[in-house]
Amino acid sequence: MTVSDDVLAQSALTRPLVWAGFRQMVPIALFVLVFGAAFGLAATQQGLGTPWAVLMSSAVFAGAAQFAVLDLW
Repeated sequence: MTVSDDVLAQSALTRPLVWAGFRQMVPIALFVLVFGAAFGLAATQQGLGTPWAVLMSSAVFAGAAQFAVLDLW
């Protein structure tokens, strides 16, 4: 077994590794879900349509900037 084979064997995706990564990402995913709901509510209250809110969430990667732009909208 060469060194590169050893590295490939250690980096192989296995079901336990995938589930471990999934469990580590759950808290972040919950925060993103809550943040998205808060932005959706704020966008609706400002009169922004659903397609525009989805487009803004997809295009803007700084969450606080989304809320700042809503005030300017």
